Amino acid sequence: MESEPKRILFLNSRSEYGGADMGLLTIVQNLDQRRFTPLVVLPHPGPLVGELEAAGARVIYLDLCRLERLASPRDIWEFGRRFVSSTIQLMRLIRREHAALVYTNSSAIPVGALAARLSGIPNVWHIREIWTSPRWLTRALYRYIALMADRIITITYAVAVANFRDVGGKIRVIYDGVDRRRFKNLAARAAGVRQQYGLKESWPIVTSVARMVPQKGLDTLVEAAHRLNEAGIRAYFCLAGDIPRTMYQSYKDELRRRIAAYHLEDSVRLLGWIEDVPALLAASDVVVLASAGPEGAGLIIPEAWLAGAPVVVPNHSGPLELVRHGETGLHFRAGDPDDLAAQIGVLLADAELRSRLAQAGRQVALTRHDAQANTARLESVLDELLRPGRMPADD
Repeated sequence: MESEPKRILFLNSRSEYGGADMGLLTIVQNLDQRRFTPLVVLPHPGPLVGELEAAGARVIYLDLCRLERLASPRDIWEFGRRFVSSTIQLMRLIRREHAALVYTNSSAIPVGALAARLSGIPNVWHIREIWTSPRWLTRALYRYIALMADRIITITYAVAVANFRDVGGKIRVIYDGVDRRRFKNLAARAAGVRQQYGLKESWPIVTSVARMVPQKGLDTLVEAAHRLNEAGIRAYFCLAGDIPRTMYQSYKDELRRRIAAYHLEDSVRLLGWIEDVPALLAASDVVVLASAGPEGAGLIIPEAWLAGAPVVVPNHSGPLELVRHGETGLHFRAGDPDDLAAQIGVLLADAELRSRLAQAGRQVALTRHDAQANTARLESVLDELLRPGRMPADD
């Protein structure tokens, strides 16, 4: 007689289409639901909800304490108050839903591991970010994670080394998978992109897909667009994404100010959140990840490869690990708009190079970023923790 599927309580900090959110969606879509039942905790309704439910997850709304800016004693006091309250709420939810394991999908949710420990069930912490400031807070956070998590999954070796200075022990490196089903019938879908956004056929398309926050380096990309325009190279720069919270509105306003100051309103397009990212990528001649600060990986990299587009990425952290310069993409010096413009210009001028890099990247995406294979690796971690008779001393 088959046993009942184990209930896995996934905790996510947002309900949008960021890299971590799409990573979670891919896990749910490929999870063996004969053995695991996904319950996903989100802070509020959002674009991600429908797809999670279509994939078989039950969505539960609970606005858990998240680690954000602690700039004043009042911020620290409020965080402490919410930490206690959220831990109690989550323990009640674990008990009510008979959860077998808590799976925290972000560094920003500190209560999952504690609530799991206090409830007597194991927990997994999926670390996707590299946070470096403020130093006192990030050091304390990652020590807390190392102490409290039963298993830590990182999306690259760069994340493991930067945050925990090691790989092994509790830590497993599992690259984010990309579900190839999202990339079916791309030619037909991509054919309508130019008409949808009013883009002339004669100009190439350079695309970025990212949240509108300073870390993503979109200001560097706008500056690079200006350099290329000044050099007489005409292209559309499509920036897909938006601000995740109102605190970043000033950054978006600054991007608009620069675009207007450089008279780039026609060539630099702010598309906001879009649903069919693969179609935009497939219509693109170049895809850019412009991150200024440390980047865990950059899910857009294997997505671009599967869509048939070459990539330009910064020469640091996760992107440096994922992309081989001159083999599967090009690197640029992070934060340097002149170098970014130069690398984009190289690709725009050489169709054969674009094709060669994209094809080589596609082969990497099909192997290293296969959604089913990587979800199976993740399931093996769940099996380790859920095996009958397991005791903490077993680790």
